Amino acid sequence: MNSMQQNPLTVLLVEDDETLANLLRSKLETHGYLVTVAVDGDAGIASIRASKPDILLLDVSLPFRNGLQILESLRAEGILPSLPVIIVSNSGQPVDIERAKRLGVRDWLVKAEIEPDDILLKVDRVAKEIMDTGKSAVGNGIQQSEVHTPAHGSSAPTVLLIEDDLMIADMLRQKLATKQYVVLIATSEPEIDAVLEEHAVRIILLDILLPGLNGLSILKKVKEDPRYKDIQVLIISNLGQREDIERGMAGGAAGYFVKANTYPDEIVTKVDALLKTTSN
Repeated sequence: MNSMQQNPLTVLLVEDDETLANLLRSKLETHGYLVTVAVDGDAGIASIRASKPDILLLDVSLPFRNGLQILESLRAEGILPSLPVIIVSNSGQPVDIERAKRLGVRDWLVKAEIEPDDILLKVDRVAKEIMDTGKSAVGNGIQQSEVHTPAHGSSAPTVLLIEDDLMIADMLRQKLATKQYVVLIATSEPEIDAVLEEHAVRIILLDILLPGLNGLSILKKVKEDPRYKDIQVLIISNLGQREDIERGMAGGAAGYFVKANTYPDEIVTKVDALLKTTSN
C-alpha cells in the first residue's frame, strides 16, 4: 500500500533472529517501505535516536538491552508515545503486555501465532493512519481488533471474550483462532447481550474490571438466565487477592486466572478441557 509514495515510510526492525529479520525486511521492502535492521537492543535505540523511523517493529528478547528497557528509555526521552511501536515477540505474558501498553506500544504480536503477512497488515494500518493524519496515530489508543463473525451454520465452538485491554484481547483471539474457535469480542453490556442473543456461545472469557461495568455482575446475570446458565465462564483478571478469586468461583466461574501469573496457552488449554467436558 506504500509503494506509490514519493516519500516511502521508514521502518526500523529491531530483531536478533537473522532469518526472521531478513524475511520481514524482504516482505516490507516489496511493499514499498524503507527498512533498517538492528540486531541488538543497544544498536536499536541508537538507530531510533539517529534515524527517527516512522514505525518501529521491536522484539522483546534482545542482546544487551531488551525491548521493554528500550521502551522505558524512549518514554523517558519523550519519543513515546508518538512513535508507533509494534512488538513482535515470542512472549505473550499479560504482565509484559500491560507494561508495554502503559509505555505507549501500538500492538503486540506473538511470533508463533502469526505469519509475515499479519505483520505487514499491522504496519500497513499504521502507515495509512500516518498518511491520513500527517502524524503518528499512537496516542489515539490501540485500535479494536477485527472480529470475524462465523459463517452461517458454522459448527465451530464460539468463545465470547469480554476484555477491554485490546492487546490482550487480540492475543487471546489469535491463540484461540489457531484452535479453530470462533472468537467474538465485546466490551459493553449492549454488545455482550447482542452476542449472547445471536450466537451459541459455549465459553465466556471474562475480565472483572471493565469501563463502567463489573464483570462479576455479568457473571451473575449469565448464571441466573436459564438461556445462558450452562455457558462456562472463565475469569481473567488483574485482581488476584484470595477474596477476589473466592468471590468469582462462588459466583459460578469454572476457573479464575490472574493476568500477571498466566500465559495465554494456559487459558487456551482450560478452554479446550471445558469444551471436551461439556461435549461428552
